[in-house]
Amino acid sequence: MLTASVVLYKTPIQQIRTILNCVVLSNCVERLYVIDNFSSEENQIFFKEYPFVEYIEHENTGYGSSHNIALHKAIEIGSDYHVVLNPDIEFDEKVLGLLVKYMESNRDVVYILPKVTYPNGELQYLCKLLPTPSDLILRRFLPKNRWTKKLDDKYSLVHSGYSKIMNPPCLSGCFMFMRVSTLKENDMFFDERYFMYLEDFDLMRRLHRVGKTIFYPEVSIIEWHNLLAQEKIKLPKTIINKFISDYNLTGDGGIIAENSKINTFISNNELIENQRAVERYIETAYMIWFLEKHSRTDILEKAKSNFTNGNDDGIGSQFRNFEYECHVAIRFLEEDYTVNVINTDNSPEFEINNLFTIECKRPTKIEGIFKNVLKAKKQINNYEKPGIVIINIDDLNGIDLNTIENNFKQLRKISNYAFGKSKSYLYAVIFEYVDNLNGTSGAGSYTDALKNNMLIRSGISLGEIKNISSKAINGDDSLKFNKPRLFSCCNYGNEWTKDKTDIDLFNEKIIKRHWHVI
Repeated sequence: MLTASVVLYKTPIQQIRTILNCVVLSNCVERLYVIDNFSSEENQIFFKEYPFVEYIEHENTGYGSSHNIALHKAIEIGSDYHVVLNPDIEFDEKVLGLLVKYMESNRDVVYILPKVTYPNGELQYLCKLLPTPSDLILRRFLPKNRWTKKLDDKYSLVHSGYSKIMNPPCLSGCFMFMRVSTLKENDMFFDERYFMYLEDFDLMRRLHRVGKTIFYPEVSIIEWHNLLAQEKIKLPKTIINKFISDYNLTGDGGIIAENSKINTFISNNELIENQRAVERYIETAYMIWFLEKHSRTDILEKAKSNFTNGNDDGIGSQFRNFEYECHVAIRFLEEDYTVNVINTDNSPEFEINNLFTIECKRPTKIEGIFKNVLKAKKQINNYEKPGIVIINIDDLNGIDLNTIENNFKQLRKISNYAFGKSKSYLYAVIFEYVDNLNGTSGAGSYTDALKNNMLIRSGISLGEIKNISSKAINGDDSLKFNKPRLFSCCNYGNEWTKDKTDIDLFNEKIIKRHWHVI
C-alpha cells in the first residue's frame, strides 16, 4: 500500500490541481492526506471531488509537524510506503509505480529521491554531503570564485554526473519516498521543533543511519521551485537580520556580505540563478535559530567573537570559524549532551557533560595542522581538564577524495609531533573531511582520530570521551582513537630534541621534505 501527503499554505488552486492530477494518474496511491494550514471554503469544496483524499484543516504549526499527522495515519492503516510531496512538483503516471517496484526489490533501501529537473529540463543538484545531522548546516560564506565553486560542486556531488544510482547521506525533501516500517520501528518522524526549513535534512540524517537513502535517476520529476523561492527566503532573512542587529555585527565580510548579496538577489529577482548562495544562507539561518531556540545564545556570543576577531589565513576565515564552532556545538546538543561555553582567555571553546573540553579548528594550510594542535594543547592544558581538538579539513588546500587515506596518515604524523613528549591534558585529535558517499561513518564524512599517549591522569575514562565524541561526530560508535604508531617525534635526525616545537624548522624539515601527498 502506498500513501502520500501534501501540506498547503495559501497554495494557488491551479498548483493544487496539478499535483492532484499527477497522483490520480499514477493509480497507485491508496490515500492522499492533504493538510491545509490556511484552509478556505474554496479548498473544502474542491477536495470533495477526490474521494481518496483525506482533507485535514490544521493550525499552522509547521511543515514537519503537519506531515507528521499524515505519517501517523499511514502507520495506522498499514501503509507500506509513504511519499511526502511538495505542492510545486509534477510527475508522470509511471513514477510512483516504478519507485514502489524498486523498493520491493531492495529491502535495505529506506528512502528514494528521483532525478529532479526545473521546468526547462535543467538538472537540479539535490544530492548533498552531510557534515552534520542538522547539520547539516555547514557551508562557507565566501566570495564567489573558482575555489568556492569547486567547494559547492563537491558538496552537491556535481562531478558524479547524476547518471548513476547513489547512496549519498542527504537528499532533497521535495519528494520523500519512504519505507513506513522503518519510520515505525525507529520512531522516526519530523522533529516538530523545526517550524520550516531543514527539517527534511534532519529526518534524512536519521534515516541514513539505519538504511540506504538512494538517488534513483531512472525516473524524474519536475519542481517548479521558482513559485516558492521568494516565500522561502523570508524567514531566514528575518533570522539573519535579527542576528546581525542583536550582536552588533559590522563590516563588509562574512554573514554581512552574504546578507547584502541575498538582498541583491531578491531585488533583482535572481534567487533561482543563485541557488547555492540561497541554500547556504538558509542553512546558516537555521543554525542560528537552533541555538537561540535552545537558549544557547552563549554559544553564538562565543562564536561571534571569533567572527569579529578571527586571525587565521584566507578570505572569510572569521565566518568559517563561526560556522564550525556552532556546528560542532549543535552536534553534541542534538545527542542530548550538555554543552557549556568556556569564557576564560586562551581556553578551549566548550565543555561537554562537565567531563572534557573541545577545541574546534578549521585550517586552510598544512602548517596549520601543526600550529592548531599545538595551540589547542596549550589551551586545554590551561584549563587543566581532559580535552580533544576537532579539526575540519574541508578547507585544507589539496585534500581530495582519491587520496584521503594517505592524507590522514600524513595528518597523523603532523599532529603526533605536535603532541610532543611532555605530559598533557590533550587526549586526542579528531579529523573530519566531509566527502564520503560510501557510508563509512554515520555522519556521511571521513573521520580519523589519533590518541595522545602522553596523558595526565585525570580519573576520566578515555573510553567515555571517545564514546561521547563518536556519537556526536559520527552519529554512532564507529570512531576509534588510534595509537600514534606511524610516527615518532624524534625519528628525523639528531636535530630533533625531546620537546622541539620550532615551527620554522618543522616546516622546513617535515612539511617540505616529507609531505608527498598534498
